[in-house]
Amino acid sequence: MALVPFLTRLADPDLYCFKAGGAVCRWDHETGEAPEVEKTFPEIFAFEVQELRKRKDRKKAEPGAVPNAGSADASPASVS
Repeated sequence: MALVPFLTRLADPDLYCFKAGGAVCRWDHETGEAPEVEKTFPEIFAFEVQELRKRKDRKKAEPGAVPNAGSADASPASVS
């Protein structure tokens, strides 16, 4: 079975892949199985972006979190 990986989560060894016919699947690194996913590429991408935002917001809400840490809109530190 030929798979073409196209998306993974940071620190997650399982991959979203395309099968030869264009179907989307999620490859499991432990079993080697790749069950088809009942979502389109744009749906998967939107879902994973939404999940990433949720994790970022949870992390920022933790006690002791640094304000704007890792934020794309944070200003870079000055380098002398």
